[in-house]
Amino acid sequence: MYNYYYIPAKKFSSREIKELLISVGILTVAFSIAFSKLVISRNIILFIFFLPFALLIVSTAFVLHEMGHKLVAQKYGCWAEYRMYHRGLLVALIVSFFGFVFAAPGAVYIAGNVDSERNGKISLAGPGVNVLISLGALPLLFLPGFIGLIGFYLGYINIFLALFNMLPFPPLDGSKIFRWSKKMYAFALMGMIILFGFYLVFS
Repeated sequence: MYNYYYIPAKKFSSREIKELLISVGILTVAFSIAFSKLVISRNIILFIFFLPFALLIVSTAFVLHEMGHKLVAQKYGCWAEYRMYHRGLLVALIVSFFGFVFAAPGAVYIAGNVDSERNGKISLAGPGVNVLISLGALPLLFLPGFIGLIGFYLGYINIFLALFNMLPFPPLDGSKIFRWSKKMYAFALMGMIILFGFYLVFS
């Protein structure tokens, strides 16, 4: 997901890096709380154990998704920077204590010459990155033990995030892709649904 805001173009600003790091830190803690079911287990060791795993999930499903938007927008000569949502991060942290994570941590803001086609392609880049990661995680599903579990959650969360962002309602990515090309929207959505179904079988 991304929004528009005008500031002179830069590749990465110190503010963007700072807000990305804050977002990653909070989301990593939130996912680790949810994975370890900290409220029920009260097991700090388990919470710490899940931190690297949570960081991997956040770094792929969230950071690379947003960077997909950013890099395609910059390819078109636009200004593009990530900005965090303070309330969204707070909500993510709070709900994690109930054993799941619902997050709207922030978005990439875009400014520049963006028509409907470019808008759609920039929007598709985020879920597209998630799909590639989910496809890349497929071989791990056939490995035993913890590696297989990591592969499942890595792929499952990425494809789930891709599908969620494909909902055709503003300000989600799907609304902009649908406005650009209904055929591309249908093609991308069908592929994501098939991949998601594959992960459901393994669940």
